[in-house]
Amino acid sequence: MSHIKDFVVANMSNADAVYREFGIHPVITLSHSAKESGWGTSTLAKSYYNFFGMMAGGGMSKYWSGKKSADGKWKTYKTAKDSFLDYGRLISSNYPDVYKYKSDPDKYALAISQSRYMTDADNRTKYHTDFLWINNEVSKTIAAEKLKFSGSGILSLFLIGLLISKIF
Repeated sequence: MSHIKDFVVANMSNADAVYREFGIHPVITLSHSAKESGWGTSTLAKSYYNFFGMMAGGGMSKYWSGKKSADGKWKTYKTAKDSFLDYGRLISSNYPDVYKYKSDPDKYALAISQSRYMTDADNRTKYHTDFLWINNEVSKTIAAEKLKFSGSGILSLFLIGLLISKIF
C-alpha cells in the first residue's frame, strides 16, 4: 500500500491549496484525484498533470491555459497544482449539488457519482463504492502519517468522526 502513502504525501499540498481556495476538504480532493488518476499512475496524470480526467472544453481559466492532449480530448496542465485548483474551480462553480457536500466525503462520493460529472452512467454504483473505499484509505493514511493542512484541527476532528462512524 505504499503507492497510496506515496500518492497522498506527494499531493497533500495540492489538496491543501484546493481547501484554502475553494473549501473542498483535502480527503475529498485526494480521493477524487486518486480515483480518476489510478493513484497518479494514469497517462493523463503522468504526462499531462491531469489528475481528474478533465476533458478539454469550456473556456480557459487561471489554472488551465487551453492546452490539450495530442488527441484533443483532455486538458493538459503545467503543474499538478494547476490541475487540482482547476478541479476545485470546476466543482465549486459548476456542480452545486456536489459542492454543498465539500466537507462530507461520504455524501460527496454519492453526489459526484450521481452527477453529470460521471460520463459512464452505467457504473455509478461502482464509482460510489470505490470512492468510499478510497476516502477511507486516504483518511487512514493522513492519520498514520500525521499530515497537516491549513485546517489541521478540523482535519483531526473530521478523521476521528469518520473513523468512529466506520466502527459503529
